[in-house]
Amino acid sequence: GRFYLIVGDTSVGKTRVAQEIAKIDIAENKIIAYIDLEYVYDQVWWERCGIDIDKVLIARPESGEKAIDIIVALIEAEVGLIIIDSLAALVPEAEMEENADYNPMAGRASLISSKMPKIISKASMHGTIVLGINQIRHSMKLGQPETYPGGEAQMFYSSARLRLRSGGWIKDGDERVGFKLAIEIRKNKIGDPFKDCEIDFRFD
Repeated sequence: GRFYLIVGDTSVGKTRVAQEIAKIDIAENKIIAYIDLEYVYDQVWWERCGIDIDKVLIARPESGEKAIDIIVALIEAEVGLIIIDSLAALVPEAEMEENADYNPMAGRASLISSKMPKIISKASMHGTIVLGINQIRHSMKLGQPETYPGGEAQMFYSSARLRLRSGGWIKDGDERVGFKLAIEIRKNKIGDPFKDCEIDFRFD
């Protein structure tokens, strides 16, 4: 019944961590949903990562507003876990129409800010975990070196943020056989259950 953020640099392993979280819900015989806003879903890769794809619903909405409607409908259907990949690609319809006077950054922030309370409320009532993936942007503000596309509402409403950092390659001699991933838990509305950790991912 909570909203969590997974954030990190490009290609650091954000979706891979979300897949591992998905395995837990699938093991508990729950249906999960993957909102593929970046059109990157690869069925073969998900199967190689150990995901039972028969228990994964895939949605590829055409706009941010349609994505929100789908997310709310999935929550009301009591889907166990919803992965939004990514919040940076939650594009409003006005931006899709290519209005020259439209401010895309303000539009995305406004969409997330206005719709997040509804998502949080619905998720709490139905016990759904909503997992948002987002990229890191470097901020020019003093005291705030990092920011995320889509404004600050996502940070305010998240129960915790998982900040991913590359931990380097795992090697067998000169051959790369996997990679290490450091996860920093930046708590917001929860306490002791989550701790910083490091995970090893090994290639097949």
